[in-house]
Amino acid sequence: MMQKRVFISALGAAAALAWTGGYAASMTRSVWSESAFRAAHLASLAVRRHPFITGVFAGTLKKSAFVSYLEQNLFYLSNYARMLDVVAERLTKLSGFGNEAEDFARWAQETRDLRVWTKEFASTFVNHPVEEKALRPAPETLAYIGLEKHCATLEDLCVAAAAMLPCFWVYDDFGRALRAGARLEGNPYREWVEPLGTKEAHDSALRAAAAVDRLAEKASKDVLARMSDVFVAGCWHEWSLFEAACRGS
Repeated sequence: MMQKRVFISALGAAAALAWTGGYAASMTRSVWSESAFRAAHLASLAVRRHPFITGVFAGTLKKSAFVSYLEQNLFYLSNYARMLDVVAERLTKLSGFGNEAEDFARWAQETRDLRVWTKEFASTFVNHPVEEKALRPAPETLAYIGLEKHCATLEDLCVAAAAMLPCFWVYDDFGRALRAGARLEGNPYREWVEPLGTKEAHDSALRAAAAVDRLAEKASKDVLARMSDVFVAGCWHEWSLFEAACRGS
């Protein structure tokens, strides 16, 4: 949901999916992530075609829908940062995964930074500070938060890490697919659109996938299957958040 997701480094305001420590875009992924990405192909197409996404990239989306999305993202990002911290802490207890633990901890902090930017950006569309006490999480938001919390705290560490990956992958996927045709000049959502589909965002998504793939190397078939199920479910949850924003506007 960051949107899935390079705002601080690209804009000097906040960061969405442009985490430091860039990864080579040509990096070879293991079988798990390749198969998981294939399994999520229909979710990927549905997101790319969603009226919210096409409207944002064209600059034609109703502002009320975009504000609704940003407001719900405040709930999501709070939980996502906490769950990234949980995964980071669990990784510190696993020998040989110190770098991955540092990555997840850094992503958690940058998610908090993104949340600050999100609140400020939402305020520019309503011409007053966003009153968080007046907001309520939508059912779709609660469902996605619940999945990530359950996986991060109660399931195998491989599954926990896989549950964090859709936010990286979905935004990178539609960003790269739609960036070339995006309208930037005069687009009220330019600050949100412009960092998507960049090399920095793609490298970050690959780095996150690589961390999950390392964990998957010694996972059982049952755990690998659960990882894929959770990943695909998360991708559809990302779609549902865009759907909820349009419906509620």
